[in-house]
Amino acid sequence: MLSDALHNSESSDVLFVGGDGVKYLRPDIQIWVESVRGESSHLCGANIYLQPKSNLELALSLLLLDGLARRIYLTPEGVGLPENEFNNLNSKLSIPQLGLLGLEAEIEIQQLAAGVEVKTAWDGETQWILATSGTTNVPKFVCHTLNGLARTVQTESKKGRSVCWGLLYDISRFAGLQVFLQALLGGGTLILTHENATVADQLTHFVKNDCNALSGTPTLWRKILMTPGAAELNLKLVTLGGEIAEQSVLDSLVKKFPNAKIRHIYASTEVGVGFSVSDVKEGFPASWFVNPPNGIELALTESGCLKVKSTNIRQSYLTGGNILSDGGYADTGDMIEIVEGRALFKGRANGTINVGGNKVQPEEIEKVIHAVNGVAIAQVSGLANSMMGNLVVAKVVAHSGVDHAELKSSVMLACRSQLEAYERPAMLQIVEDVVISAVGKTQRK
Repeated sequence: MLSDALHNSESSDVLFVGGDGVKYLRPDIQIWVESVRGESSHLCGANIYLQPKSNLELALSLLLLDGLARRIYLTPEGVGLPENEFNNLNSKLSIPQLGLLGLEAEIEIQQLAAGVEVKTAWDGETQWILATSGTTNVPKFVCHTLNGLARTVQTESKKGRSVCWGLLYDISRFAGLQVFLQALLGGGTLILTHENATVADQLTHFVKNDCNALSGTPTLWRKILMTPGAAELNLKLVTLGGEIAEQSVLDSLVKKFPNAKIRHIYASTEVGVGFSVSDVKEGFPASWFVNPPNGIELALTESGCLKVKSTNIRQSYLTGGNILSDGGYADTGDMIEIVEGRALFKGRANGTINVGGNKVQPEEIEKVIHAVNGVAIAQVSGLANSMMGNLVVAKVVAHSGVDHAELKSSVMLACRSQLEAYERPAMLQIVEDVVISAVGKTQRK
């Protein structure tokens, strides 16, 4: 069970640092879990839909319910359960014992009926139901187990207790859950922030509480790098995931955090964590198609998309659909190009922009723009057009002090020299900021 990690004597004494700076000790949380679990026999074998008010409440709920509930639904704000599941909700319960830890709020949960016979003891493995990010389409729901989610977690507590992770995501999202599990099972500390805190506020809180490890999407890292508070971070672990890690952002991170170990992780809600790359180069070695990292196999579909095969992939869709296909491989939908012995990500197959019958990958245009000096963040999307189907439009955030007119000229010059005519932005705006999704990804809709 997840709560077993609280018993590790080699772990950091502090497990969570709240958004208000309050520190929550592992022994105190252990006592709380044991106390509340003893009063929660009515939840044994139940399906639970969590409605936390904060990341702290969600983290405590997971510690309590793993191994107790039959199924835990993790649904981020704005992502509801499928109608056939939600209609089975028949009761709302609360756990007021959170007051033992000094929290004012209660955890509210809803128990799903769904014909489940509630047991006095639960002898099975809890299912964790996660929603995909839904970046380009409607979110899907995937059934995981704790063993599958924690497959790649580093559990060396002697080293882990010195690691203090800052959390930039919602724990109900796959990326946030991975950071939570790494901090808990790895023996470290997790720093939480107030909901809706700005990036600047988050960095201030992280610095104040000695954060030395952060995980974020490349887009989120670009936002961090242009925030003054980033200069005060003393990081020893930097991870990227969720989007293509371009060489430009990797080089910027090396320059900003020269003492940090930097790695980009290939993972998704469906596949779980596939592999990580730590040579600070974009993409991954093409030789991995022949000699892959332990535990996985890699291949390409006929259309050039990455396929991942792993004996550890046992998750399935909530609707019963099979994630694995084609001989046990999972088709990721991520397009790959082999260039000089390197497998480079080109973008999502379902994210192409149709411009006059030509397929355009927005990530490829962003890569060209990001390489221009003075560009902090680029965001490319399609704009519906009656003549062409779509037009390419780009928004660019400039680094502080950069002349906007000169930057716009430099970006257009780079696009003219490196892109086909139909790939070049028909509209280019210099903006103060760009919208990103709840999981830190660039928003193209």
